[in-house]
Amino acid sequence: MTKTELEAFLAVLQYGSISAAAERLFITQPAMSRRMKSMEEELGYSLFERGRGQRSVELTENGKEFVPVAERLLTLYREAEEIPRRKKSPLLRVSTVNSIAFYLMPAVLKEMMSARDTCSIEFKTGRSSDIYGYVENEIKKYTDSYIDAPFYTNHDMGRSAGYYNGDNAEEKTKMAQAMNLLMPGNAFLYYGDEIGMRGAANDETKRLAMRWSGDSKAKGMCVGPQNAEETEQTYDTLDKQMEDPYSIYNFVKQTISIRNAFPEIARGTNTFEKDLSNDNVCIFTREYNGEKAVLIFNPSKDEASVDVSSLGVNDAVAMLQTTKKAPSYKDGTAKLPAYSVLVLK
Repeated sequence: MTKTELEAFLAVLQYGSISAAAERLFITQPAMSRRMKSMEEELGYSLFERGRGQRSVELTENGKEFVPVAERLLTLYREAEEIPRRKKSPLLRVSTVNSIAFYLMPAVLKEMMSARDTCSIEFKTGRSSDIYGYVENEIKKYTDSYIDAPFYTNHDMGRSAGYYNGDNAEEKTKMAQAMNLLMPGNAFLYYGDEIGMRGAANDETKRLAMRWSGDSKAKGMCVGPQNAEETEQTYDTLDKQMEDPYSIYNFVKQTISIRNAFPEIARGTNTFEKDLSNDNVCIFTREYNGEKAVLIFNPSKDEASVDVSSLGVNDAVAMLQTTKKAPSYKDGTAKLPAYSVLVLK
């Protein structure tokens, strides 16, 4: 039984049908069916129930028992393949969505390889839902009790506010923080990002002192680090933002309050509702201890309307807005102005 056949079998289970699995693995449906038949012939028993009109796959009793065996076998195959790689050089796995892979990763990979020419890189691309599932499955090979640790930027990266310039820069900065802080797991916030600090270029500039106050002699203020480049800051210091209810700081505070108010946001099982999402909105369902929340993000400059009646929610319980117009929910339809978030239960 080959590694390819095992991957095909598990893909059928993950995506619910032979045709869907074939599409995700970029092979034809007949080729996928042949792989399943070959496995069954080698094993000597059927893995799937077969009947007319069946759209989704159903495992036989033997098939159900074979699932954990297939997972272990595939893990062993992969470990065997990595033996020569480990002897030659460290292995770095990089997974990213197609858009980033095509436009940003070539330059990043070139820099990584030049910095460390002894490192082997395994590169995987796909749609966001595919990549999330791949990473989740890879982690589960080692433990089932992991907690995601999402972050937007850190001390080795250019600060997040610097990614957005021109029209709607502040709204985009706020939405980026909302999407990070409302991810499942233990979300991290790099100091200064809560007030939209900027800093890129060398390491010292990425680690500028916190802008507590506009008064350089105020309590808590410090200078440095040395060799930091002069950086123009777009947004006010913390003391001023605390007094402004529409500041980035107070937006981040409100986002954290929503996260803390509904445990399912941070601790729940995350499902990307790809069939309901579109170019303007992305929708996630989180379920935890019998509670369910639906999070709808509109990170675009256009107003969006989406029918979420199929998700079984009744009311809007929280929202984030960056303009004067607020999101709303009525009769199964969510309406979100530009750069806004709506939480339904």
